[in-house]
Amino acid sequence: MLTRVSILMMLGLCSAAALSPAAAQQIYQWKDAKGRTHYSSTPPSSGNYSVRGVKVAAPADAPATPAAEAKPESEQCKQARANLAVLRDSPSVQMAGADGNPRTLNDEERAAQMRLAQTILETNCK
Repeated sequence: MLTRVSILMMLGLCSAAALSPAAAQQIYQWKDAKGRTHYSSTPPSSGNYSVRGVKVAAPADAPATPAAEAKPESEQCKQARANLAVLRDSPSVQMAGADGNPRTLNDEERAAQMRLAQTILETNCK
C-alpha cells in the first residue's frame, strides 16, 4: 500500500520530469526496510530496485481559431474607427454645437476627440 508521502513523492517526480524533458527520463522505485515504497531519479545506494521509464510528451499547440468563429466587430468599434479616420484625414471637422447647429472643431477639440476614439479602440476593440 502506498503511503501519502510515497504518492506525493511520485507526483512530484513525475511533475518534475514532465516540466524538464531533458532531465530524469528514468524513475527508480524501491522499498525500504520498513516496507515503504520510495521513488527517486537516482537509484538507492543498496538493495533491489526497479526502473520506471517516464515518457514526456511534447506540449500541444493551441488550436488556431477559425475566421468563421471570430466575433464580428461591435458598432462602437466601427464608429470609433470611422471617427478616428475622419479626424485624422479631413482638413476640417464639424460637430453639432450646444444649440444643435454644426460648428468646426478647433485643434484642441480635434485632438481631444482623437484621444477619445483611440481610447475606445484600445479599451474595447482588437
